[in-house]
Amino acid sequence: MKRLFIFIGLSLTVLIAGCGTNEEAPEVEAPTEEEKVEEEVEVEIEEPAVEEDPHTFSDVIEEYEVLSSFETDGPGTGLGLGMNILYQSEDVAFVSGHQGHALGHYRLLQVNHEEQKVVITHQFSEEQFEKYEELQRMVEEEGEQAAFEWMQNQESNFNELFFTSKVPPETTTVTWNDQEWEAIEVEIKDGDEKYVFAKGKGMIQIHYQSELAQELFGEIRVANRIED
Repeated sequence: MKRLFIFIGLSLTVLIAGCGTNEEAPEVEAPTEEEKVEEEVEVEIEEPAVEEDPHTFSDVIEEYEVLSSFETDGPGTGLGLGMNILYQSEDVAFVSGHQGHALGHYRLLQVNHEEQKVVITHQFSEEQFEKYEELQRMVEEEGEQAAFEWMQNQESNFNELFFTSKVPPETTTVTWNDQEWEAIEVEIKDGDEKYVFAKGKGMIQIHYQSELAQELFGEIRVANRIED
């Protein structure tokens, strides 16, 4: 009887051990889509560099021929402005010219690159008779450069805007001489006048738009460039 119990006990032990070896291995869960994304290597995409406009203020002055000779006239009004480049050194131009059809003058125009403008810094007109006559004599007898150097050594006696522009410029389309021109408009003298510079041409129009001009002529008057 005792041997029977031992035999049964041994049999149960073998049976349990055998069952234990037949158990299935635990399942390993597959990674979720979110986990897959986290494991992916991030690739940085470089944004294309924004190119700066290559234009400079000097380019604008050159393209719109700001410092070039011109003659304008407003028929029947006596309005207009003329300018003749006599000598130019770096950023300063020495010019002769006139207001309307009467008052002659000599001027120095200075380019200010930092402030993006051209300013009249010196002016001697026929009203300053002695200096005007001296400049006229120097131009005729000693040459434009000598007169320019003399004037440059004088104290600045004038401060008037001649031209200004953003870079690149803000432009408009203007009709002159039966053609359309890309142009820059410049308000001067607190808006009393407007200068119009055409690309590849220079000054083509002056608008006289002050209250006084409109009272005298009944409207804004325009002096147009005269071609030779």
